Amino acid sequence: MKRDFLISLKMLSQELLGIVVPDICSVFLPGGEFPDWFDYKSTGSILSFVVPPRKKQMIRGWFFCAVFASRFHEIYGFTLFCELKNITKNLTWHYRQQDCRVVPCQEHMWLHSVPLNHAMAHLLEAGDEVEYSIQFIGSCRPMKFGVNLIYENDKKDFRYFFEAMIQNTYLHEDVNPA
Repeated sequence: MKRDFLISLKMLSQELLGIVVPDICSVFLPGGEFPDWFDYKSTGSILSFVVPPRKKQMIRGWFFCAVFASRFHEIYGFTLFCELKNITKNLTWHYRQQDCRVVPCQEHMWLHSVPLNHAMAHLLEAGDEVEYSIQFIGSCRPMKFGVNLIYENDKKDFRYFFEAMIQNTYLHEDVNPA
């Protein structure tokens, strides 16, 4: 079973490495290690920051990462609620992911990308005061979460960071058939 999971993870990583946030991408991975490349981190359920200025670069989206522990077996899965409040502009963005299932009684990481299309481009800009929150409905508890903004010219950095994160998550194990 672990071998099948690792093969699936390797195939998923190859698919995901070909994209640069054209759509929302969401993946659950086993393990409780939080990537160190996230700019904004919190050990609670709320994270606040001010969007820094970047010379002539628009924000294209963001990565969201949460490390959480599942306490019990959830037959019906659990639900995640994320909310981004732009306090400066009085705007709110919501995201809900339902029927999530993971191995019980373990730590897991959820990596989620959010692209900003043309209609949402004004949601985050330099100088905006932002509050991001996460809520789990079910038997999971958040341990740490963070946000990493993606700018127009971050294509190479994005690919490098995402590839490194995938490779550091059990892909070092041998998944070739014996």
